[in-house]
Amino acid sequence: MNRLRSWIRVVLPHDAALAVSIAIYLLMDFVFGGLRIDDEGRDVVFRVSGLFLPIAACLYGGYRVYLLHPIFQNSYREWLSRTPWSGRLPLPLGPVHLVTQDAVLMLCLTALALWRHPPVAFGFDPLSIPLVFLMTYEASVAVSLALAKEKTAAYLAAFGIGLMLRLWSMHLVEWSLLTGAAVYAALRYGLHRSFAQFANWNSPTLYQRLTGSAAPTSTMTRAPTDALGWPYDQLRPVPPHVGIASRDGLILSLLTGWRVYVVGASFESLGGQFNRPTGEEFAVLACCVIVVATVVRLGRYCAGYLPPLMLRGRLAMGRLIIPQYDKVTVASLVALGIFALAIALERHLLIAPAALYPIATTGAMLVLLGGGPSLRDWRLTGGHRLAPGIHYSEGRLWKRL
Repeated sequence: MNRLRSWIRVVLPHDAALAVSIAIYLLMDFVFGGLRIDDEGRDVVFRVSGLFLPIAACLYGGYRVYLLHPIFQNSYREWLSRTPWSGRLPLPLGPVHLVTQDAVLMLCLTALALWRHPPVAFGFDPLSIPLVFLMTYEASVAVSLALAKEKTAAYLAAFGIGLMLRLWSMHLVEWSLLTGAAVYAALRYGLHRSFAQFANWNSPTLYQRLTGSAAPTSTMTRAPTDALGWPYDQLRPVPPHVGIASRDGLILSLLTGWRVYVVGASFESLGGQFNRPTGEEFAVLACCVIVVATVVRLGRYCAGYLPPLMLRGRLAMGRLIIPQYDKVTVASLVALGIFALAIALERHLLIAPAALYPIATTGAMLVLLGGGPSLRDWRLTGGHRLAPGIHYSEGRLWKRL
């Protein structure tokens, strides 16, 4: 018994998390019990607690990567770098790749779903439990590979996970699982390559990728160790990793359009079950993606780099447009114009939304990610004035803490 417990503990979450999950499931089963519903003329019992099983599988998939992969745990990575560990050896805290214990846990959850929660009621399928786990796990591994600069495997996985979701929405769970197996093969190869290059890992942290700062952070709760404060952080040379390469911009744009299609088609399939397939899902998703991407781009460029004249000054001096500064908004305006054009084409030419809006999203993302000026050129030569931005505010916050 002790050997079995030690064997399964390799991948199990902490005892507290496990106890809380079991308590939530039992509480939901006790409070709600079984609800009688009509499923195509049959009177069946639907247990609300069954909805917790795919959620638990999803959380477990994220846990398997986030808490065991050194790239997400800075102190773990730093400790490994000071030891003789190499990619040919097993990780001390547990494997990142899938093992037999994962299959056993998924079989247990699936068996529980088959026993207590029959595959009826809102299309619930017990086979969806391992599928949800696999998609979450593979998405987390793809993020880790992107941070480790194994981008080819990460991009293949991202497109493959979208195909898995599309097949799942078409109730082709078995085909979705087969696609997941092919995606895992690519990720497994990427993991092997990334761990083989562990000694050369120099991945920018989340703080660096979001702010463009060269200041490394050892944990998410520690201030940048070499932050100089405002305005010196803005005046020093821009780190070379700022910006997105043309190849990455193209692939990310195609991936965004693909995801808009997949998610929109999934919602459309769900709406079809309730006799409400309208196609509006694609327009709403495209609008959300483009608007959010536009705001993020403007924030990335303009945080701490304000115009030489604000609106009141422009009106007073008659300089409504300052080309040297306002050029930073051209790409954002073009992206919004592409979305407006897509709406007009749908209304007047009756083009199918399932094709129109993903293509429009791809075009808008191409403009936002590849349109000039580059972030490096903007920060070095743009017609702006420096102002305390996110770097200065975070520095003051860290001093208070």
